[in-house]
Amino acid sequence: MLLVIFLGLCCLAASAYFVGDAVTAPARERRTSVRRAAQYGDFRPALGQSQRPFRERVLVPLGDRLARWTLKLHPKTTVEGVSSRLLAAGLGRAISPTAFLAFKSGLAITGVFLGILFGGALASAGGVLFCSVAFAGLGFIAPDFFVSSKARSRKESIRAELPDALDLMAVSVEAGMGFDGAISS
Repeated sequence: MLLVIFLGLCCLAASAYFVGDAVTAPARERRTSVRRAAQYGDFRPALGQSQRPFRERVLVPLGDRLARWTLKLHPKTTVEGVSSRLLAAGLGRAISPTAFLAFKSGLAITGVFLGILFGGALASAGGVLFCSVAFAGLGFIAPDFFVSSKARSRKESIRAELPDALDLMAVSVEAGMGFDGAISS
């Protein structure tokens, strides 16, 4: 008897669901049509969010976040200052300032992990802490040393080649070329 009542209630609930679904179907179709009409003519990118390349979905936002972290960690550093140092080193077109700052942070984080690994293998907890801090500091400072040495060698190279270039321009101007032609030769 109880089973019959339960089955009856289940059938009544199912019929109420199907009646409600049939009654609201035109409103749902109308809502879908209005939504599609509102989006008609909107530009949709060819690739969806999940179909964008890994670099655009993950690496670029991660690099921006790491660069902001570097700027917070070292407040005297500015993007313009890093850009001018990269230009002086001849790396202005090869790497962006944001990528350079993200690289510095990435090396510092890698240094922490390497410090934990080496410190744990060689010493106690104090050694782990010391190695982590030392490797992180080295990872954070090493890119600056590289850019500085590259800028210094580029400066010396320009200083060494400048007299020859000026001499060649003087000879070209004396031979009758215009100043623009002498610079381009």
